[in-house]
Amino acid sequence: MSPNISPTSPKLLACLSLLALLLLLPCLGTPPALAQPSDKDLDPGVKMNFLIMEGGYFRIEPEQYMREGIQASIVDNYPLAVYLLSKAIDSGGLSLDNLSRAYVARGISYQGMGKLKEAVRDQAKALEAAPSSPTAHYHLANALKDINKTTEAIIALNQAVTLKPNYAKAYLLRGRIWMQRGDYALAEKNFGKCISYDSSVSEAFLQRGQARRKLGDLDGAMADFKEYSLRNPLDDKVKQFIIKLEYERKG
Repeated sequence: MSPNISPTSPKLLACLSLLALLLLLPCLGTPPALAQPSDKDLDPGVKMNFLIMEGGYFRIEPEQYMREGIQASIVDNYPLAVYLLSKAIDSGGLSLDNLSRAYVARGISYQGMGKLKEAVRDQAKALEAAPSSPTAHYHLANALKDINKTTEAIIALNQAVTLKPNYAKAYLLRGRIWMQRGDYALAEKNFGKCISYDSSVSEAFLQRGQARRKLGDLDGAMADFKEYSLRNPLDDKVKQFIIKLEYERKG
């Protein structure tokens, strides 16, 4: 190892994470030729607009497909997002950073459609294009979580927070995974990290309250539930948590 490269440098860790991911991908199995995205499910009006725009009078740049595809993904129009982002990706004209962004957005869209293996593969491609991107590591972890690859998801999140130590969403997701695995102490710690970096993430209070309740810290749980309820007054679910917790505290 070069004396100028620290064993804990973000670039080295990102490369190691990518290597581990490439070893993981064969375990996901090779699906029989993934169906190529098409416009068959698009709204007829939308389809006609794109047919016109792709004719001889117009020339759509790959970045425009990417931007429109990302916007479609944000508003949960996943079939349109996959169609547009596939156009951007297949064009071969995107920079590596934009290629990574396009794969991330298409992976999110596949995940929203329940196509989880496709989602993992796209997030892996995003990471391949930008190995030092905290966002790519985060979204890979989110996709891996949904196929119950929780160990691999935690490894990806470890890389995300190494590259971006104040990445609040990554701590929230890592806390949720530790909750899923039954390690409530680590879950509480991660939710606390999320809150310390971005206290506007109200879900972190709800999740930390759940972790504290599991750990027997009923007063701490109550404080977190009340904080969440204050920020989300229309959420009846947390009101039920508070009522049940009050009974537990009295008992």
